[in-house]
Amino acid sequence: DYGVVGEGEECMLDAVRAFKRGRSAFAEEMPRIAGVVWRQGGKILHNPERKQLREIDYLGIPDRDLIGEGTSLRLHMITSRGCPYKCVFCASAFNIRTARYASPALVIREVKHLIARYGVKEIKIYDDLFTAHRTRLKEIADLMQAEGLDQVVRIECSNRANLTTKDLLEDCKRLGVRALAFGFESGSQKVLELLKTDSVDVAQNRRSVDMCRDMGIEVQGSFILGTPGETAADLEETYRFAEESRLDVCKIFVL
Repeated sequence: DYGVVGEGEECMLDAVRAFKRGRSAFAEEMPRIAGVVWRQGGKILHNPERKQLREIDYLGIPDRDLIGEGTSLRLHMITSRGCPYKCVFCASAFNIRTARYASPALVIREVKHLIARYGVKEIKIYDDLFTAHRTRLKEIADLMQAEGLDQVVRIECSNRANLTTKDLLEDCKRLGVRALAFGFESGSQKVLELLKTDSVDVAQNRRSVDMCRDMGIEVQGSFILGTPGETAADLEETYRFAEESRLDVCKIFVL
């Protein structure tokens, strides 16, 4: 009946509050709630856009008990919103204009909560790009190591080849990262330049794999097939890159 466009926490809360006040209040208030798409008389109406959250810390820690997620030793976290890069295929690049990051203190508090409440052993961080904020990464690593949490949980998170340095990987190790996920996308330089707007090259992707191997970090790689203008030769280059890289996890997506 209604759609919430963009960041949904505040918009959804307003909608639920209106719904709880009764049918007439709901019908009266919904047209005034920013960020809602709805129907009236066969027409689709789009309310004014809601401003993005300035900070995400105040959202706090999700109550996983309400969704029954606390039954696995492997759980998930999201510690940031958005990405500073603008890859042409990525929804976040268009829907989330400004990248924002939870504070290191909140990240650590949630990790400790998952360990204490659920006995979690593995955490997959679903940020678009967890390593984007270099200073924050180091601060999280410092806190994880100081609390001894790096010895308790295995962390999987996302990285980018053009950000990969020895110092960054050392901080990842101190943080407890055992696996890094890369969007390699293509083994063809021509296709990669189109998809990632010339922000990373195939040589950097290859170097990142080698550097992770040297540091004992697993490499997860994803690729995109079906880019406009992609040829059989381009696909062959992607296949060779994936094969030669000996990835621990390889994911294939169709554009």
